[in-house]
Amino acid sequence: MVWRISNVKQTETQYSCDLLVGYENMETLEGIVPVHFAVPPVLENEKPVKILAKIKSADGKLLLEGRAVYQSVQ
Repeated sequence: MVWRISNVKQTETQYSCDLLVGYENMETLEGIVPVHFAVPPVLENEKPVKILAKIKSADGKLLLEGRAVYQSVQ
């Protein structure tokens, strides 16, 4: 499945964003899931992404700990 991202916060050592679930065609937003990468990936925010991540829970909310990311060059 492919998603879009928003609310990017990036430093030299960390990267976080919100994953917009179900919003790949920019029509219906089904949910928002926070994602955190310990090693910042190189992404273009306007393009859909595929993220490999570990599901975690913090303060009763789900979040993703990103491991790898794929973004089509087209």
